[in-house]
Amino acid sequence: WDLHLITLEAMKHEVFLRICNTKFCEVPPTNMRKDSRRYSTTNHLISTARQRHYLYEGASGVKTGYTNAAGSCLIATAKRSGRSLLCVVLGGDRISRGDGVVDDWAFSETVKLFDYGFDGFHRAVILETTELIDEVSVTLSQEQNTVKVHPAESIERLIPSDIGPEDIERTITLYSDNVEAPVTKGDVLGEITLSYNGTVYATVQLLADESVSRSNLLEFQKNVLDFVKSSLFKLILAGAVVLILLIIVICVAAKNRRRRRRDRIHRGSYRGRRR
Repeated sequence: WDLHLITLEAMKHEVFLRICNTKFCEVPPTNMRKDSRRYSTTNHLISTARQRHYLYEGASGVKTGYTNAAGSCLIATAKRSGRSLLCVVLGGDRISRGDGVVDDWAFSETVKLFDYGFDGFHRAVILETTELIDEVSVTLSQEQNTVKVHPAESIERLIPSDIGPEDIERTITLYSDNVEAPVTKGDVLGEITLSYNGTVYATVQLLADESVSRSNLLEFQKNVLDFVKSSLFKLILAGAVVLILLIIVICVAAKNRRRRRRDRIHRGSYRGRRR
C-alpha cells in the first residue's frame, strides 16, 4: 500500500514517467571507455531485450527490484480502453526451467492480475441524475399530493463484467413519509445506496424534482387542528369547564337563597287567625 501511494505521487511528474518508460539507453564513449554501452530495462512487460514471454500490451513502468529477503518485486502500470491499472507484487520467486528460462513470479502474477482487472471488470453508469427514483407525499398543498425525487449526481463505477447497471441493488431511504409544503426544487428528501454482493459503490442524496407551494387555507386548518390537539387547548378547555360548573353552582346557590328568602317573607306576612 505504501508503494502504491508513493507511485501515485511520483507518476504526477513527467520526467519520472519518461524514465520509467525508457526501454534502453545508449551511453556514448568516455575518456575511460572508448566503446559505447547499451543498457536495457529490467521491466520485461515493456521490453523483450531480456525476456520475451512477459511483454504486455499497454504496460508502462514502473520499477523492478530483487533481494534475497524481499524476493522478486515489481510495480507496474497498464492502460487499455481508457482504463489504467496499478499493480504491486512483492515476494515473488524466481524458478529456473529446464530450457534455461527463469520464471519470474513477480511478472507472471502481475500479468494475471492485469488480465483479471481488464477482463473481469468494466466501467458503467449505474445511476443518472435524470432518473425519478421515488415520490414523497406532500401535505398543505392544493397543487399536488406528491413530489418526485431524483439523484443529486450521476455515478459511474467499475463493476464486474458479468453484471450490468440493472443488477446493482438500490436501497432507498426517505427521510420522512411525507413533507409539508412549501417544497423547493432541490430540497434533500432522502438518499439512495448502490451496492452489489456486499460492495457499496456510492450513497447519493435524493432531491425534490420540482417546487410545490403551500395552501393558506390548508395551513390555517392545520394550525387550528394543531391548537385543538395541544396541551394549552386542553388546559383552556378544562378551565372553561370548571368555570362553567362554578357558574352553574353559583347560579343554583343564588336561586336557592332567593327561594328561601321568598319563603321566609311569605311566612312572615301571614295574617290569619291563630288557634
